[in-house]
Amino acid sequence: MTLRKYILNIINKSQALPGFGTIEMRPFLLGGVFLVGFLLISGFGNTPKDFTFEVPKAEASASLAKGMAEPVFTRTQTRYIQRALNARHDNLYKLQGASVRAAFNEPELVRSDIPTTVWQYRNQACVLDIYFKSDDADVTYAPVVHYEVRNRANGDDVSPADMDTCLKSMLPASSGAAILNVSSFYKG
Repeated sequence: MTLRKYILNIINKSQALPGFGTIEMRPFLLGGVFLVGFLLISGFGNTPKDFTFEVPKAEASASLAKGMAEPVFTRTQTRYIQRALNARHDNLYKLQGASVRAAFNEPELVRSDIPTTVWQYRNQACVLDIYFKSDDADVTYAPVVHYEVRNRANGDDVSPADMDTCLKSMLPASSGAAILNVSSFYKG
């Protein structure tokens, strides 16, 4: 019996006897549950949660072509970088100075001891130091070579779980969807 005939048979019987179609669907439901369970056990559901990303370079290369010294990131690109940092704090190693500035805004403290430049970000609970290595004080295109997160109260290093929490709290709050006022469309 083909699948179409089988389904039509179920539909016809379910119209004749209320509830009959749900009884006939139990084998499909059990098969689906078995399939999902098998996929989870076999490792299909255990895909790694490694959020790897490449920093979007389209805007950066476009801004350099116009002669601008600093790359420009769109809001979408900035949110993409922030989401990557929310997923894994190790993604900080994949960033350059311009990307870090786009994600965290301006640092509160900058210290340059050539060839190392340190940017410091602080909030109430913790301090984030990001180290760049560059031949000059401009670290726009210098990669992140090291970072440290420590407790602000006593200066001790934080645990890996607290490191994620601290790094997430350092990121600026993303602005949600903008709600437009009806008067912006209505011309009085």
